[in-house]
Amino acid sequence: MAILVTCEACKQTFRVRDEYLDKKAWCPACRAPITLTGERVPNHEVFISYSNKDKHVADAICAKLEALPLRCWIAPRDVAAGHSWGSSIIEAIEEAKVMVLVYSGNSNLSPQVIREVERAVSKGLVLVPFRIEATMMSKDMEYFLSSSHWIDALTPPLEQHLVELGELVRTVLFRKEKEAAAAQKPTPAKPTEPAKPVTTATAPANPASQPKSRYKLWIAAAVALVAIVGMAGWWFRTKGVASRDTLPPNLRDGLILYYDFDSEPVAGKVVDKSGHGNNGTSVNVQFVKDGHQGGAASFGLTQSYITVKNKDELNPPHLTLAAWIKTSYFDNVWRRIIDKQSNHGFALSIGGAYTGEGKETSPKWKGRATSEINRNIFASDAVMTDGRWHHVVTTFNGLRQNLYVDGIVQQEGLVWNGFVEANEHDITIGGNRSNPYPLLDEVDASFNGEMDDVMMFNRALSADEVQTLFKSQGVNLNATSLASTPAAVAPVSAPQPGQPWINSLGMKFVPVPGTTVLFSIWDTRVQDYQAFVTATGRAWPKPDFEQGPTHPAVMVSWDDAKAFCAWLTQKERQAGTLNASQEYRLPTDLEWSTAVGLEKETGNTPKERSGKIKDVYPWGTEWPPPHGAGNYESKLNVDDFANTSPVGSFAANRFGLYDTGGNVWQWCEDFHNGQSGNRVLRGGSWLHVSSVFLLSSSCRFAYDSNVRVANLGFRCVLAKAGTGAANPATSSNQ
Repeated sequence: MAILVTCEACKQTFRVRDEYLDKKAWCPACRAPITLTGERVPNHEVFISYSNKDKHVADAICAKLEALPLRCWIAPRDVAAGHSWGSSIIEAIEEAKVMVLVYSGNSNLSPQVIREVERAVSKGLVLVPFRIEATMMSKDMEYFLSSSHWIDALTPPLEQHLVELGELVRTVLFRKEKEAAAAQKPTPAKPTEPAKPVTTATAPANPASQPKSRYKLWIAAAVALVAIVGMAGWWFRTKGVASRDTLPPNLRDGLILYYDFDSEPVAGKVVDKSGHGNNGTSVNVQFVKDGHQGGAASFGLTQSYITVKNKDELNPPHLTLAAWIKTSYFDNVWRRIIDKQSNHGFALSIGGAYTGEGKETSPKWKGRATSEINRNIFASDAVMTDGRWHHVVTTFNGLRQNLYVDGIVQQEGLVWNGFVEANEHDITIGGNRSNPYPLLDEVDASFNGEMDDVMMFNRALSADEVQTLFKSQGVNLNATSLASTPAAVAPVSAPQPGQPWINSLGMKFVPVPGTTVLFSIWDTRVQDYQAFVTATGRAWPKPDFEQGPTHPAVMVSWDDAKAFCAWLTQKERQAGTLNASQEYRLPTDLEWSTAVGLEKETGNTPKERSGKIKDVYPWGTEWPPPHGAGNYESKLNVDDFANTSPVGSFAANRFGLYDTGGNVWQWCEDFHNGQSGNRVLRGGSWLHVSSVFLLSSSCRFAYDSNVRVANLGFRCVLAKAGTGAANPATSSNQ
């Protein structure tokens, strides 16, 4: 739940999370001191129901509605840590007023979606099906949706249908508020006609047809009104913000700090190009001419930073922080990019591993870009310390905290209601001068790398605006972004020991502590293996189901997988990317165990180690697996995929590796008995059902090296040549 707070000074009303009840704060509108009390209200208004296979559409709907802004609940993003999936769904539906259903052939037959729809109907929610496929309704769906509003999104572009959906949902919510207000008024003496129900339109009798919404007139009027209000708001906002000519005009709105570092400071003064006079003072910072665009600031390892004096406008309730960064350094210390008291303010950083005890207890943050606002923290998908330029942005709009790397949103953000807490600390760029922890060695710690185009806005940029900003400042990454989607790209440099890397096929590799190899973060994809087949003419039978280019390659034997590794090694050695001491191969059995997070195992061979560690699974220690744990057999009811799924469809583990459980079994180097015979397979697949043993992290499966099956695939590692024959995980990529 949330609290509806009204400022007595300016009469503005806003929401905060109920955990802030009775706390002291400043009004985000007039900055007057207030006590956070008021009516308890739901955290969200809209529940989005969808099949996992339609997640891209559901995410687009969520982004569009929250930009209006309408508060949404969507799984798995909003399933709170420590809460079960089922209870979270029930509570979310009970708080919502509207359910938007992504209607397709997938959701039509999904038991999970049907249960959600049934629950929504029983709680009186208005159902708004958003139809993306012309699919005949099942009897269950027909029963629940026969009197619902419909939005048909059968024809591109999707955006125009999202606009229509947004206006429909806003109107439905407006009418429900009016009905609720009318219900609170005294009952008139004379009888009145009953209020007309909101859900008066009927579902199309023939789903293959494409009926238009009967609300087009009022939708058009609403869109026009929104456009007029938007233009008026734009006109009356503060104008005249100065910036470089290359900055798009629409991004000048709300810009309150901008350091381009194109001119060397005089007497340590760093000039603010936003026009707001937020000049900084540099301490032990070097300024170089060959930055990302023009000049750049180069920060040392210690006592190297820029301070910006605090004032009211540098404490906005909503914000955007942006910077281009380049560093190849990370350790246990949190290296700040922009900081203003992260516990009660904000910080954009390169994560470390220290926690409040001064111990290395949180290695998952190390080397990743991190967003911290009012103690709400999360990290980028990949390590950023690869010595290349990356654009890092964090935003908060009062409802959602997002982090972007090179224009791509990271993870699924954090959802919370409130505002950025104001404080009296100065802003520090490149260090932590506001609340350094001596136990964490932060007192003197500095960024130790280069920065360019550091910006701060007093509003949250949209995802489109972040993309525009990224593109407008030039994609001069000197490499492919680690945050980009899977694609075939050309490497620009050789792999370095212990550093993330992308090869010539677009395969991403990361280090895994406890091994000296680089692991591919996902299974070898169809598009990767197809390149090998095309180049060599090797036979490759197809499975009896359709696969896309980013699905894991199946019908691949151990012999096939080894041939792929040998071909790719030769290809990249000839290109000068790999040297003679580096090679691709399959992971050893013990390397795999380390990558899946197992403690030290007993036994001299994979067969002896198999199943020794009980009740530990890729998703944790609970059984059965929770919804969204991975791609497993359909009877477990944890996903909506009938066969293989695109790599990266489920959450990565703490090392950044996807599908270490489920999707496909993956070949390892070793013999099952350590000497001869069958080869080892790890990880489970989409085909195996409720076997505790088969899905456990310590399970080893085995097949002959020439077997090709539709649930067998493989993952590569980059290692020191000749290290894959032994069982111990002692390989090196040096």
